[in-house]
Amino acid sequence: MRKLLKKQTETVEELRIEYMTLEELQEYPENPKKHDEETIAVSYNRFGFNDPFAIDESTGYLAEGHGRLKSLLQARTDGKTPPKHVTIKEDGAWAVPVIRGVSFSSERELRAYIIAHNRLTESGGWDESKLAVILKDAQEFGSLDGMGWTGRQLESFIESLESDPGDQSEDAPKGKP
Repeated sequence: MRKLLKKQTETVEELRIEYMTLEELQEYPENPKKHDEETIAVSYNRFGFNDPFAIDESTGYLAEGHGRLKSLLQARTDGKTPPKHVTIKEDGAWAVPVIRGVSFSSERELRAYIIAHNRLTESGGWDESKLAVILKDAQEFGSLDGMGWTGRQLESFIESLESDPGDQSEDAPKGKP
């Protein structure tokens, strides 16, 4: 099933996107990440299902997408319409985009990747002044729905920026939001 390409002296696995049904996806049972399935649902209903799942070919378990899977399963159970980029097969099954070709050397490496995939988005922090502009604009001219922020969270964030007029550049301490 893997397609290997020779590139000088190294071998590269080719990634591809395939559509699979929700039933074909298996959660990694030891995934420690919690998810806000309701906000995930609001987000993909607003923006479309644009973040494919990824499967570890070595174990068959999800490497990415546990919260999205739970959210989509609940939406289907509730009789909701699937979001953009989720298709309905002839038998009624929901089919979703999945990255294939990922293969970790061990289950230990799969676990490490699951942690890295979730944690690294947090560790980068924010350019708080740019974030504030975008969030204020979204609240004023549209909605914060599906962005992971409530109006009260935004107010608290703005207040913290106003009370701490220090350097808000990318080099400033990260992690306030």
